[in-house]
Amino acid sequence: MSATSLPTSLSTSPPASSPASTSTNPSSTLLGATVSLPDWTKEDIPEDKDGYDIVLALSITKWIHLNQGDDGLVAFFRKIHTVLHKHGHLILEPQPWESYAKARRMSEHLRATYQTLQLRPSNFSTTLNDIGFELVKTLGETGEGGFRRSIDLYVKR
Repeated sequence: MSATSLPTSLSTSPPASSPASTSTNPSSTLLGATVSLPDWTKEDIPEDKDGYDIVLALSITKWIHLNQGDDGLVAFFRKIHTVLHKHGHLILEPQPWESYAKARRMSEHLRATYQTLQLRPSNFSTTLNDIGFELVKTLGETGEGGFRRSIDLYVKR
């Protein structure tokens, strides 16, 4: 397998408290590293052209889901499928549905989106299967306290 590096930072949307993104990619330099914040589900980035062997998505699905709704989360999963090489792997740590309740109180936008959500983390495997992923195994639970979550390993079919 070839080694491919990901951009320093990807975001599927600006934080709920920030103004809506414009058509330009905001970027800045922090400690010598360029940080780019494109809406990855809607914009191509140069690093994607060669594809990836592995995409690691830890503690991010809840925030995409609450900011972009069911459609935004499915778009995120589809984008991962698009950029992964055949038989590439997705390592996914979905946050439990119960954790959404506290997060929705952070802003009116998150609260409103939360009310529209039909997709649940317990059904992500079905959604990912429909997109073209196969669940290889659940790697068990990691972390402590509220961060004790399972990590799922998927392969692109």
